[in-house]
Amino acid sequence: MKSDAPSRGWLRTILFGIARLDPSHTLVLVVLTLLSFGLVMIYSSSAITTGRNVSAEFLYLQRQIVWLIIAIGAMIGISRVDYRFFEKYSTHIFIGTVSLLLLTLVPFVGTEYNGARRWLRFLGLGFQPSDLAKVSAVLLMSAFVVKKQQVIRDRRLGTIPAMALLASLTIPILMEPDLGTTLLIIVTSLVILVLGGIRMRHFLGMLLCGVPVVIVIAFLKFGHVKDRLSVWLNPEADIQGKGHQIYQSLVALGSGEITGVGLGGSFSKRFFLPEESTDFIFAIIGEEFGFIGTTLVLALFVLFAITGIRIALRSPTLYGSFVAFGITLMITLQALMNIAVVTATVPTKGISLPFISAGGSSLTFFLIGVGVLMSVARKGTAAMEAKVLRVPELAEDPDSPFVDDALLPVCASAADKDGEQVPPPVNTRLRPLPKDGVIPASVALCEDEPGTADVTVRKKELGALLTQLWTLEKASIPTYAKKAGGALKKAGKALAPAMKSTAVAIASGAKKLAPHVKTFAAKSFGAIKGLFQRPKMFPSESGRLS
Repeated sequence: MKSDAPSRGWLRTILFGIARLDPSHTLVLVVLTLLSFGLVMIYSSSAITTGRNVSAEFLYLQRQIVWLIIAIGAMIGISRVDYRFFEKYSTHIFIGTVSLLLLTLVPFVGTEYNGARRWLRFLGLGFQPSDLAKVSAVLLMSAFVVKKQQVIRDRRLGTIPAMALLASLTIPILMEPDLGTTLLIIVTSLVILVLGGIRMRHFLGMLLCGVPVVIVIAFLKFGHVKDRLSVWLNPEADIQGKGHQIYQSLVALGSGEITGVGLGGSFSKRFFLPEESTDFIFAIIGEEFGFIGTTLVLALFVLFAITGIRIALRSPTLYGSFVAFGITLMITLQALMNIAVVTATVPTKGISLPFISAGGSSLTFFLIGVGVLMSVARKGTAAMEAKVLRVPELAEDPDSPFVDDALLPVCASAADKDGEQVPPPVNTRLRPLPKDGVIPASVALCEDEPGTADVTVRKKELGALLTQLWTLEKASIPTYAKKAGGALKKAGKALAPAMKSTAVAIASGAKKLAPHVKTFAAKSFGAIKGLFQRPKMFPSESGRLS
């Protein structure tokens, strides 16, 4: 056994360990890691810009910690609520969200910043209703597909009402304007609807007609859309003007190369890269931690996505599965959109990096979404535990997950509405293990026999049954881990040349840009030094590019 352990490989060991972790524990671990790293990067990226006033060096960090305390409290509270509550009141949440979105468009009520009216302020705190709309869209569309299962494939009863709900939620956001959030909500909602059974050909026609209209309106009404598109196509055309932000972002990423310049060593955050602690914080991560650091951040979001999918698959109800998958998709997709903007893969859009970027509104509603995920995970774990009969005989196996569990036998059908375990009925008998050793997850291990007398289930019989189940589980997990490890290994080999060429290209770009950066730094160093000595000559926050 000892000689076989090294041959498993580190990747297989990690996959095997993750597979045995409860998804709710994995979720909390990943989110706390991202939040902790986010606090470090917020201070690293903002201490210089706010440091012109010594007392404000910790300004962004202090604000983020206050919001984090509020957000974690909201997350814990939501996680204690049965997620089926949101199914019952999804319509009320939807109406409240649309009302708040419309309030942002009212003069003297909504707060305008950088040309967009997206904020509402109350008691000195501001939040964006569009952040609430992301979570509301998932709750609403999940409830819609569950309620309309019988008619979801019908155009009149399924497709048109779904599109009407989606339009009523996204049009106010589009009018703010906020194209990035609008696109995020549309994509997330459509994926939920497609998985729920809606016919793709029904809404594809609507999209083909509606998308060109939206594009024309965006170009005619919102001039910055055309500017950002032209800058995205040629970032170097106007380095000192409209292309300054994305150009400096690429400079920061290229300067980090493989291992980065070290924590706190970023040069781009010294008044070169706008929004360095919010929308473009990923560029600072790339500069200070290099390709390795950005890859680890991506890996954490991939692990978050895998954990969310596991929670969705374990949910005891269809609504819970859709909600868990929708929230996971929404958060992961926003992370990918932010990274795509920072790397100039898509045109520039003000969208934050979940759990890492500075911003209390987005952080609060992201953690509320995580709280809903935790609620689904808690009910899923209770439902799965209710399908297993547990006895103390398995304590002889040190790897048995039943060692510390309750000793009371529990049936899959003997769970109350809240997922709590209750004793089995008196007219219950043990269902024998099938000959092939496979028990479907949907089949209970106990079944009712009306009219029978009380049955005393012997512990030895239960122990024998559970021993067989545990043997099957221990035999299947390494097999799946081995297959997954082989697939990931093949994928790694296939992606290795592309990753190597990407790293070479980044390093080459950094070398080409290095002389320009040094020249620009030499000319600007004296001016920056003088600005530090004269804080009143600093440009105002409103003058920064977004």
